[in-house]
Amino acid sequence: MKTILKDYIRTNPGLRARVISKDLNLVQAEVSKLLHDSSEFEQNDYSWYLINQFDSFVELPDKWLHYKDFEKFLVDTGCLFTCQEKSICIVFPKKCQLMLIIVARLLFLINSLDLSGKEITLDFSKSKKLESYLDRAGFFDALNKSVQVFPERTGLSAAKIYKGNTDALVEFALIEADLDLYDGAIANALTQSFVSNSSQEFSGAAYNLFSELCQNIAEHSNSPIPGIAAFQCYSKASKPHLQVVISDLGDGIANTLRPALINKPGLDFDLDAISDFELIAKAFTEIGLSQKNIGDTDGRGLGLFTSGLAMKKHNAMLFIRQETSQCRLVYENEKFIVKSETLNLSKLPGTHICFQFYID
Repeated sequence: MKTILKDYIRTNPGLRARVISKDLNLVQAEVSKLLHDSSEFEQNDYSWYLINQFDSFVELPDKWLHYKDFEKFLVDTGCLFTCQEKSICIVFPKKCQLMLIIVARLLFLINSLDLSGKEITLDFSKSKKLESYLDRAGFFDALNKSVQVFPERTGLSAAKIYKGNTDALVEFALIEADLDLYDGAIANALTQSFVSNSSQEFSGAAYNLFSELCQNIAEHSNSPIPGIAAFQCYSKASKPHLQVVISDLGDGIANTLRPALINKPGLDFDLDAISDFELIAKAFTEIGLSQKNIGDTDGRGLGLFTSGLAMKKHNAMLFIRQETSQCRLVYENEKFIVKSETLNLSKLPGTHICFQFYID
C-alpha cells in the first residue's frame, strides 16, 4: 500500500486522507494509520505530501486580501527569487479570495519565478472557489505551462468557454511584445466593459488610456512573458468600483517616457531631477507627455492626459507597482499627485498598473 500511496501523493499532493482513500478505493483508517506512521509523508493542515517533495511551502492568508495584505505577505515570505529553495509550493487556503489587482501581481510573480528557474506548484486543493474564479478570469490561460497546478489544470478553461458573456469581466488577455501582432482588440473590450459599467461620455478617454498602455507593451516590452490586461466590476462592494489591470515585464511608463521627452522644448521641469512616479503623475496632468509624443501639434500623446480627465470625474485612484516600489496617484488641485509612495517592497519584476474607478 505504501508504494501506491507514494505514487499517488507524488502526483496529487495536498489532499486529505479521506479523499486519497476514496480515490484509491482503500480503507480510510488503514490509509490514515500508514500515513501517520511512515517517515516518508508529512502533513500540512490535514493535507498530505511526500517529505522533501518541495523545498518550501508558502501559504497565502486565509481571507479576502487587500493589496496591502498581499504586499505584507510578500515581505513576510522573503524574496522567493534569491532564496535557496528551488521547488516551491504555493498553497491557497479555503477562505482565500483575491481581487483583480492582486491576481495580476500574483500571476507575474509566479511566471517570473518559473522563468528564473524555480519549480512552482500551485495547490488549490483547499480552495475550489478561488480556483473556479481564476479559471473563469483566464488566469490559468496566462500562467506558464511549466507551472504545476493541483489537483489539476482544467483542459478547456471557463474563460474560453464563456468569454465575453458578461460586461462585469474582461478575461485576462495576452499582449505579445510584437507591434505587428497588436490589433487593439483588448483596448476595445476594456473600453466596452468600462463604459457599460460607468458612462458613455468617457468612452473616448477610456479607449485612449487602454490603447496607449496596451500598445506600449506591444511596442516596448521586449519580454519573454506576454503582458496582460483584464477588467472586473465590483458592483456589490461596500464602495462599488471598477478595476482595470495592465501588467508587463517591460521597461515601464517612465522609462519609455524619458527618451521621448529629452529633446522636447518647453518642459517646465527638470527631467533628470524628477522621480519616475512624479513623471508619471505629470503625464496624467499635462497634455503631450507621452512615449508617442513627436511634437506639440501632431495630435498624438493624448492617451495619458485624456485618461486623466476620466479619472478626475470618476474620483479614481491609480496604483503603479514596480520592481520594489509602489505609488498611488490621485487628482487634487487640478493635477495628479503622488499621494503615497512605498519603497523597499519585496521583488516583483515588471510594471503593474491598476485603475480603480468608483461608480454610483
